[in-house]
Amino acid sequence: MNEQIKTVLKESLEALYNKDEEKFSNQFIDAVIIEANMYVFDTIATFDEIDSLEEDRSGRISVVVLGTVLLDNNITENAKIFYFNKNDKGDWKLVAID
Repeated sequence: MNEQIKTVLKESLEALYNKDEEKFSNQFIDAVIIEANMYVFDTIATFDEIDSLEEDRSGRISVVVLGTVLLDNNITENAKIFYFNKNDKGDWKLVAID
């Protein structure tokens, strides 16, 4: 994982933890992508460790982060996949969270 992806991931996780919507939004490639991923901002979750990292044929990077999430008053194990791609300037940005 290169340093730029590490930084974007770290900033995203910190923004989610601190409920910093502006910082969270700044990690995404464009405004349409931000709106599609704001559901993650409203969840109560922990992010404990990176499970895996893969690059697909198009050059998109996926990072699986393991943790827990609070759903219906129950804490359950959870995995979120953070997808990264380069923007027009060649900078790595988030393109999706599943």
